[in-house]
Amino acid sequence: MSITPEQRLANIEATVFGGPNVKSTPLTVLSADGRIGPGVFVITKATAAALTLNAPVAGDDDGKTLRILSTTAEAHTVTASANALNGNSSTALFGGAVGDCLNLMAFNGVWYVLPSTNVTLS
Repeated sequence: MSITPEQRLANIEATVFGGPNVKSTPLTVLSADGRIGPGVFVITKATAAALTLNAPVAGDDDGKTLRILSTTAEAHTVTASANALNGNSSTALFGGAVGDCLNLMAFNGVWYVLPSTNVTLS
């Protein structure tokens, strides 16, 4: 089986970068409490941020990701509906260090935790 040079390049880009012609994801800076959803967020609030996260919609949101990075040494919280985090939790508590991060991926109506740093679910 042979493939075209374009297909070969697309396969390499998909393997190395996660897809062909990947563009950077827009970044949202959070300097106050608020509601979050899929995307990339950086917390700059000087005191603990209280963030609210809706449960993903099964099917519609499958595969969407959410990344949150703290640039302040505070115990930020993310609150979701019952069992919306890993299927058994509703709160994510940041440990209070600069660089704490939470990475989530939606599947079948639940946010699943991907490798994260210094965040506890309850």
